[in-house]
Amino acid sequence: MTFYPTFYSYHYNPYYQLIMVSEGPVYWQVENEKFILEAGETFLLNPWERHMGWRKPEGASAFFWVQFSSDPPLKELDTSTKPISEYKILHAEKNELRTQTTSDADQLIIPRRFKPNQRFKILNYFEELDNEMKHPVGYFRFRLTQHLCKIFEMISTDLLEQNFQTMTPPGSYNIYRQMVNFLHDFYQTDLTKEMIEKKLNRSYEYISQV
Repeated sequence: MTFYPTFYSYHYNPYYQLIMVSEGPVYWQVENEKFILEAGETFLLNPWERHMGWRKPEGASAFFWVQFSSDPPLKELDTSTKPISEYKILHAEKNELRTQTTSDADQLIIPRRFKPNQRFKILNYFEELDNEMKHPVGYFRFRLTQHLCKIFEMISTDLLEQNFQTMTPPGSYNIYRQMVNFLHDFYQTDLTKEMIEKKLNRSYEYISQV
């Protein structure tokens, strides 16, 4: 991105914006808070947040940015009272039983400010986004969505890798899923202990502890 004079005056719009610095530093101000973003860092802006550059860089400086909308809006997590590592992102939750729809599980966490380890791969996806916009052909909007989703997934995965000791669900998770699917498929059937044990190839006592 070329830094035009208007970059140094406040901007705001109704969309989320994700930026990633390709060459730093970038002197970035959001409302009244100032940041110095280094190469490889990402920053997420909420809709209507005022932002601007607060200082001109001495050397080369550039960043990618993409606007997007979300329905429903993104949910903000207060990590000042509950650290990211305490969210049960990769655990089996009550929604696995299909009895509720809200849970931490399977939600992507996009940090406000972050420096991912996979920053070079993510920058490549930003370049592909840019190329698709400059040369739109065929289902380019679908491909744009794919690239953006991949960027989100890589940032979120990187965040998990930096904050969680393990990236895999508990060992009993597969048994749990088999049990849930089995019960849903045969909920109108009078199931016996023996039938459940045979289907899951586990003792009833073990299944009861899952």
